[in-house]
Amino acid sequence: MTSGYEYKVVPAPTRGVKARGVKTPEARFALAVETLMNEMAAECWEFLRSETLPSEERAGLASTATQWRTVMVFRRPRDVEEEEAEAFHPRLLDTPFTEISAGPAFAPGAALPVTGPQEPPLTAPHVASAPAVPASGPDDGPEAPAPADQDGGHQAGPEGAQREEETGTARP
Repeated sequence: MTSGYEYKVVPAPTRGVKARGVKTPEARFALAVETLMNEMAAECWEFLRSETLPSEERAGLASTATQWRTVMVFRRPRDVEEEEAEAFHPRLLDTPFTEISAGPAFAPGAALPVTGPQEPPLTAPHVASAPAVPASGPDDGPEAPAPADQDGGHQAGPEGAQREEETGTARP
């Protein structure tokens, strides 16, 4: 489990800073601490605490001495997008199915078969021709004009109707 914060530890100031209007050693030391905290806050670091920790250091040629060091601990939230980008590991998907099998229904979360894109037909779909118009007889009443063919002429008489019935088209 990773922490939602990153931490930075810096040495605490050991001396005060001279400034106009700041006279006492305590005020100068406080100004040094305040300046450090404001600099860190400008970089989005939040002050967490101050610690005094032992540090073993060389004292002379062969001996060591323990020195106590005061440090200031700061933290800030991790950049979640950057962390997620580092944790992102893409994987290759399985080859999709080309046909849907007639089997049981798919379980939730199971990979569904994928079919390729549908190609358009190479020719226009066949349209059934309209039913032939029967030739008008003596009982039909007034004769309606015959439909025009592609040349702009009219099909006249029973020959056009008979040709329509035989071939399924009204062309001469």
